[in-house]
Amino acid sequence: MLRAVSDCGGEATTSEIRDMTGLSNSQVAYRRDKLTEYGLLEVRTGEPTGSRTPPKVHSLTEAARSQIDSGLFELYNAPVTSDVEQLSTQYNHLRDRVDDLARTVASLEGSLTKVNTELSRLEGTIAKTNAELNERVGDADEIESATDEETVAGAIHSLSAELAELREEVAELDERKKNKFFG
Repeated sequence: MLRAVSDCGGEATTSEIRDMTGLSNSQVAYRRDKLTEYGLLEVRTGEPTGSRTPPKVHSLTEAARSQIDSGLFELYNAPVTSDVEQLSTQYNHLRDRVDDLARTVASLEGSLTKVNTELSRLEGTIAKTNAELNERVGDADEIESATDEETVAGAIHSLSAELAELREEVAELDERKKNKFFG
């Protein structure tokens, strides 16, 4: 608004300001009040023309002229194209980052599906191994009821070997399970 008044030679009516800025009457009034409050604008009633209400004439104060001479308008003259280019660059960077994150999420979802599948398979193997161990414990109970020493010793040796193999298999499965989650 100050620029519009300045461009009109330091004095402008509300109509001239509206025409130059595209502001509505209420927007001009709000800015006029603020600029008057800051001591940058003075307002007086102009000469009446016909039966119309006399216009308000806005004049720059000495303080406003001094600020303008000191480069006030240059502070707001940054080229809009550089702002648009900067925003466009930032937007493109953010869009690329979102695309990268979307690919990462998709990859992680695929990995999670594979881990869950492997985990289910390992849990099934562990359940099967536990069932086999329980079956062997039943065989051990049968051995206890046997009376022939040689038969008992041979069965215990056989079961001990099988038990050792099963324990190794369970330990290997546990290790693979840990590696799937933490490795």
